[in-house]
Amino acid sequence: MSRFVVGMPRNMDGAPSEAAKDVEVFLKQLAKAFPDIPVTLEDERFTSVLAHRAMIDGGMKASARKDKESVDKISAAIILQSYMDRISGSRSTFDPTLVPDSLSTKSSRTGRRK
Repeated sequence: MSRFVVGMPRNMDGAPSEAAKDVEVFLKQLAKAFPDIPVTLEDERFTSVLAHRAMIDGGMKASARKDKESVDKISAAIILQSYMDRISGSRSTFDPTLVPDSLSTKSSRTGRRK
């Protein structure tokens, strides 16, 4: 293993969210356990929304989409793919600041901000 890629929860303004405190604790544990392996933080905004969209598009039943573990696994894959795209210079790199309001968790069904 040459690197850890860890999702960093951020608010819409880019500042760390409340959940970032938990990630900071995890990062300290990770650094202690694996001091020679570098860690890259990757923005995880909207990954859960994108994971749910992938589940719907993949035909997953509504009951299965409620499983947080499945959402987390797909979100982790999206975070890792985002990192790999970014380092390779791929144009498909996910930019959470470009997610349309219709996908934002702060949008209502009508597309208006709450």
